[in-house]
Amino acid sequence: MIIQITKGGGYNSIEKIEMASAEACEKEGRRWENSLTQGCRSDNRRFHCIVGK
Repeated sequence: MIIQITKGGGYNSIEKIEMASAEACEKEGRRWENSLTQGCRSDNRRFHCIVGK
């Protein structure tokens, strides 16, 4: 899974997290998008599931 936060002024942060399966990636990605603990709106957060290494 690749997660991304975008904030105003062109600030971006990207992180790669290895997941056990595509299903786990979707589940955790949705949790990431809807999390209230990150301090920014959910429309500023995205995730992408990548298959393979």
